[in-house]
Formats: sequence, C-alpha cells, structure tokens
Amino acid sequence: METIKLEEKYILEYIKDILNDCKEKNREVTDYRFHHGTEYKIAPSIIKYGILTIEDLNKLGLRNDSKSELERLGDIDSHANGTYAVSLSDPLVDDLYPGEEKFDTFSNSRVDFLLSNSIQAGRSTINWGNEYLSYKSIPSDKIKSVDIRLIDLFEKLKTNKYLSLEESINNFNELKNIAMALKTTKLDIPIREMSKENEIITLNKEKVIELPKLILK
Repeated sequence: METIKLEEKYILEYIKDILNDCKEKNREVTDYRFHHGTEYKIAPSIIKYGILTIEDLNKLGLRNDSKSELERLGDIDSHANGTYAVSLSDPLVDDLYPGEEKFDTFSNSRVDFLLSNSIQAGRSTINWGNEYLSYKSIPSDKIKSVDIRLIDLFEKLKTNKYLSLEESINNFNELKNIAMALKTTKLDIPIREMSKENEIITLNKEKVIELPKLILK
C-alpha cells in the first residue's frame, strides 16, 4: 500500500486537496429521515451487514456476549437501545423542552449514515430528545448515503482538546475501507463530504480506494 508521510502543519491542506481531487458529480439523496452515527472503523461492517441489534451481532458471531452481559445491556434505563433495538436520531425534531439534550447527529468524528424514511422507529427520550429506536436490525439497503465531515474534523483539531490527531488520521485512512465495502457489496450509494452543506463533495469511490495511507511524520 502506498503511504504518504506529512508533518502535522501540512495535514489539513492535504486533506482538503485530496478529497477535492476525488470529487465527482453530486448525487441527490432523497427519501431519508433517520441518521445513525458510528465510528469509522465500524462503518465497513455496517455496510456489509446492516445496523444490527446486539442480539443479531451475537447471532452472526460479530460479538460474543455472555448471557449475563446480554441481560445487563438489556437494561433500557442505562442502555436505551438495549439488546434488541438500534439507536437512530432525527435532527429535525422541534418539540424538545428547554434544556433537553439533543444527540449530535452531525459529529465530525463519526460516520453519519442517512437512512430510509420507510424505517419503523419509535421515539425514546431517555438519553436524547431526538433519539428513536428500531426494534429490529436495519438492512444495508435502507442506507441512503454515507456522510463524513473530515475537513471540519481536521480544522477543529487545534481548538478542541477532545479531538485526537492520531485518531483523526486513522479515520481518514479508514475511508478507503468504507469505499471498498461499498464496492464489494455493490451498494450504490454516495460517500459525501459534508463539512459545509453548501459545498457538498461527492467522492468517487474508485479514487478513494486508491488513496495513499496517511502517516504522521
């Protein structure tokens, strides 16, 4: 695998340039409502298997929880989605009461999966005012888009003490695996860089797959 070593001061401009070099004609995304945010390293598995409940993750052998652990995770007071549901968010809810916390659907350090408006999900405000639960796994054909905000992530590194340069570089490198998962599963949905909503960058998957691995010099 080709690699490129960069000093920290050059990384932001590199990220901007390389993602713009991968740009293709924008694709309109329609008929979606819910979002599911996840870590970059988990995104390829979601593309392959869908968004799975803990119960189904264990059935497929992707997790190996004990009976007692499954019972613990099933406590909805501490784990809203529990063992048998998956957590979604709807950023457009407008009925939150003053001070009610809202899940950050558009986090720049996570992959944001846009999901079909045909999904049946019920409101759950135990943890977040805009959270919904689907009481069954969501197949990958319900995914409408894979949205990322890497440019914003790297722009905020110096001002947000909770962001890690090393982890952000790992997220960028994981983008290749996301594109490869879409190609191998033949899931025809876009990867979109959404740091600026008025400057959407739809990424060409073949170009992303060919990106070099980024290493901090």
